[in-house]
Amino acid sequence: MYQRPLPHEALETRRRELVALAYRFGLSRPHIFSSAARCVDQLGNGFDILVARSPGVGLLGIAAFAAVASDSMGVELDVVAEGAFPPDYVESPRFC
Repeated sequence: MYQRPLPHEALETRRRELVALAYRFGLSRPHIFSSAARCVDQLGNGFDILVARSPGVGLLGIAAFAAVASDSMGVELDVVAEGAFPPDYVESPRFC
């Protein structure tokens, strides 16, 4: 039976792949936030990633990246574009 990795473990082993994938989808400056960034995540958790969008990249591009990255990483991934939160909302994001 396949057991999904902890989100921070998936990030440690596939960080470069995630960054390359983000750039392929027109996204840059990926930052991980939430419990995975603090390594207090649990089995079944996913992680949240904050990204900057290139001009012309819309919600469908972000959704496509999230689906492909989730499959590749083996954990659920929620993607948020920069500007979606007030500047002080995301505390100490971790660059991937």
